[in-house]
Amino acid sequence: MKCFRAALVLGLGAAASAREQSSVTPVQKVIELMEGMLAKGKQEKHDEQVQFAAFKQFCDDTTVDKKRAIKEAEEKIEVLKADIESH
Repeated sequence: MKCFRAALVLGLGAAASAREQSSVTPVQKVIELMEGMLAKGKQEKHDEQVQFAAFKQFCDDTTVDKKRAIKEAEEKIEVLKADIESH
C-alpha cells in the first residue's frame, strides 16, 4: 500500500510538473504577443519602404518629364514669338 501511495504521489507530481511546463504564463504570453507585434511592425515598415521607393521613383520620373516638357514649350514659345514679330 505504501508503494502504491508513493507511486500515486510521484505520478501526480509528475503530471502537475508537466502541466506547469506546457502551460504558458501570462508574462510569456505578453512576450509572445509583443514579439508578434514587433515582427508585424517590421514587415509593415518594409512594405511601406518599398511602396515609398516606388512612389519616389514615379515622382522623380514625372519631374524629369515635366521639366523637359516645360523647356521644349519655352523654346517653342520663343520660336512663335519670333514668327509673330517677323510678320
